[in-house]
Amino acid sequence: MIVDFVCLSTLTSFNELELKFMSELLPLSLLILVQLILGLGATLAVGKAVGLNWLYSSRSENADYRNSLGGRLDRARNNGFEALILFAPLCLLFAFSGSSTTSTVLAAWVFLVARCAYWLCYAADLVPWRTIVWFVGWFALVYMAIVAGLSSLQSPV
Repeated sequence: MIVDFVCLSTLTSFNELELKFMSELLPLSLLILVQLILGLGATLAVGKAVGLNWLYSSRSENADYRNSLGGRLDRARNNGFEALILFAPLCLLFAFSGSSTTSTVLAAWVFLVARCAYWLCYAADLVPWRTIVWFVGWFALVYMAIVAGLSSLQSPV
């Protein structure tokens, strides 16, 4: 799938391109990449706040970085992992059960964009925007969960 996505130039029609994006797997894959890259950025910001010696240590002593950019990014990283725990199973459920719809794919993209905006708002300490953006992503997840539950009621056993 990644190779297919990278080689979009091999597509012969717009319909093939549309099929590449008509799955919750692409937003999930991109969110995982965003989480990894921004997580590394959070680690670097924490290192800048407390020094490399603390980062290289066993971290048995607490360091005070909670009020710095590193602290905000560290909290955003932790929240991102919590969000992935909820988002990934929903995306996998839709993609592999064949129950994806335009609205569930759109909800997955909304969630991805909301998570990226959340990182930016958290880093810039934009209150209340961080919370508003978080709720946008949360509503997208709730929608996906409701649709998944309803579609499981309609599918034969």
